[in-house]
Amino acid sequence: MNRQAPHVLEALAQGHVLGTLRPATARGFARLLQRSAAAREAVRQWEERLAALALALPPAEPSAALRERVLARVTR
Repeated sequence: MNRQAPHVLEALAQGHVLGTLRPATARGFARLLQRSAAAREAVRQWEERLAALALALPPAEPSAALRERVLARVTR
């Protein structure tokens, strides 16, 4: 696979920012980020896009039941 192809680079950058890359792919992309300005720029753009999306959403409070379930799982 040619990681420098624009559509592939975009998909990898998106997955990197969202944290959805498989471990081996994430390691390979991390190496690519060290040497590729284009990869770093793609990541910066995805971070910017997603930050704008997050800021566009109204704040929401989780229900008390959800909060209790989450806290119960992380404090085990």
